[in-house]
Amino acid sequence: MKQILSSRYKPFLLVSLVVMLVTSVFSAGYHHFDEHFQILEFCNYKLGLSPAQQLAWEFSEQIRPALQPSIAYLFANALNLTGLYTPFLLATILRVMMALLCWYATARLVVLLVDDFRTERGRKLFVLCSLFLWFVPYIGVRFSAENFAAVFLCFAIYNIVAVERGNTKNLTIKLLGAGFLLGIAWFSRIQIGFALVGIAAWILFVKKWAFKRWALMLLSFAAAVGLCVVIDHWFYGNWIFTPYNYFAVNILESKASSFGESPWWGYFEQFLMNGVPPISIVLLILFFRGVWRKPTHLFSLACIIFFLGHFFIAHKEMRFLFPLSLPFIYLASTGIDVWIEKLPYKKAYNIGFKVLVFMNVGLLIFRAFSPAQDLIKYYKFMYSKAIQSEVTLLCLEESPYTSVTLQANFYKHPNLNIQIIDSIEQATEITRQTEQPVYVYNRKMLPQDVVESNHLTRAYCSMPEWVLQFNFNDWQSRTRIGTIYEIAR
Repeated sequence: MKQILSSRYKPFLLVSLVVMLVTSVFSAGYHHFDEHFQILEFCNYKLGLSPAQQLAWEFSEQIRPALQPSIAYLFANALNLTGLYTPFLLATILRVMMALLCWYATARLVVLLVDDFRTERGRKLFVLCSLFLWFVPYIGVRFSAENFAAVFLCFAIYNIVAVERGNTKNLTIKLLGAGFLLGIAWFSRIQIGFALVGIAAWILFVKKWAFKRWALMLLSFAAAVGLCVVIDHWFYGNWIFTPYNYFAVNILESKASSFGESPWWGYFEQFLMNGVPPISIVLLILFFRGVWRKPTHLFSLACIIFFLGHFFIAHKEMRFLFPLSLPFIYLASTGIDVWIEKLPYKKAYNIGFKVLVFMNVGLLIFRAFSPAQDLIKYYKFMYSKAIQSEVTLLCLEESPYTSVTLQANFYKHPNLNIQIIDSIEQATEITRQTEQPVYVYNRKMLPQDVVESNHLTRAYCSMPEWVLQFNFNDWQSRTRIGTIYEIAR
């Protein structure tokens, strides 16, 4: 921490901490289903609140490491002891934890690596891109396997680079720590093994470390794996090796391919679109320039082997590449640092730079203050009602608690009873048969005449009330705006 606070880039680093914490509070929900259903629902099962038969198929196949669900389980029990537990508070605490860990890991590496750049502008761009590229805080607060592995990978790389650059104080501890952290990163997300191959190649063939150094890392790597195996045994109830199970099911049995296949170049298309052009286009060009400039750098070898390994796995998702976000940004910053020295068209550069900054700031603000999942707002509303007494939620045709055929039990209070109905008339009949408060959920706003004839009152909608005052051409009935109504008695 001392290095961060004494850095000449301290103001940037502290502002980025605020941005990360703000994002962790507002970015409720999940980026991908796995972030929720294979971590929080697994935790909920261990708490006795999610039945095993309603968990994702990965649970019965025993292919997901239990480390993250176990961490969530510990926090949940601590909150229960204090009487403060709610699923929303637990999820927020986990995001805040990831925000702090991610910020600290990133800040340490940035301070360590910033002097690699030749120009002052190159150094500032590296710092700013590492901290404020629009997707950095959004990814960094996720309690997902990808981000969890990325954070531990960054901590490990810091130790490795520090040792290589002559910081041999507490050398044995640094090496043991690096190996242990790499073990946690790999067990959390086994695909990160591709990057570990690149790191090993750099240690053995580029820097040619002595046997004692990398042997210490291997020893602590094995210790970390052993610890994770013990945690898996506690969670699943039998001795298993989840990385092998994951490989056997998803690769040997081609389960992953059943979720879709893409050609080897599919990640280029995904990155260009999801990274938002022209920002993504510029970053990709600069990344290749950086690799060309430093082909034997630790990050170049890690990225090249990591990306190549993913190119030849048929099933592709952009989130699979998240663990190497910081190495990618470092190499892209290297690319711009090289070009700054030989910049021929300074006016065009300045105009283009301002456009990219404007776009990035807008995306950064949007991502910082918007939830990752809008449904979280509906869950909070129904939880606040169910915590007071038993409540019935009638869902027209589909439930907001059902995603990809799975039940979001983690956010569902035990007092909440959910029924699927085919028509609003059924809601009226069910209301007569129960004394519980009854609410109706529909994925679209109901026409006003239906609302009035069935004595409905709009209880919650994620759209601001002032916007709903304007219903030109009845756009609301044609737009998917999930709405909860209360049935008057």
